Amino acid sequence: MRARRPLLFAEPLVQQAVAATVGTDPVGIVCPQPDQAEDVSHRWAELLPGRVQAATADPYGPAERVLDDIATAARTLADRGSSWLVLDCIGYTEQMRTAAVRAAGRPVLLARAIAVRMAAEVVAASA
Repeated sequence: MRARRPLLFAEPLVQQAVAATVGTDPVGIVCPQPDQAEDVSHRWAELLPGRVQAATADPYGPAERVLDDIATAARTLADRGSSWLVLDCIGYTEQMRTAAVRAAGRPVLLARAIAVRMAAEVVAASA
């Protein structure tokens, strides 16, 4: 694809930022759907040297359950030994990150925040 401006892809931006941050620590990935968990685990495990595992919580689910579902997924991953958590969907929000941090007591990286911050850096550098 040809473009006159930098063309940024969120997934590699997020993955490379996470890899640079977590080192060899075990990482828990939260993804939206159960049928995505195996693929998500595999893709992240190819990138990260430490142990990777996944749990699911749908950011688009019923509003009255979303934060509890994310907290449960985060707590599960922390209980299984994840040192870092990644909310790996653009649909996860800062409020959801806060719920995950409170439940798991672990640092939580938010894919949407990483992608936006990296894009902002590229825009600033291109100005």
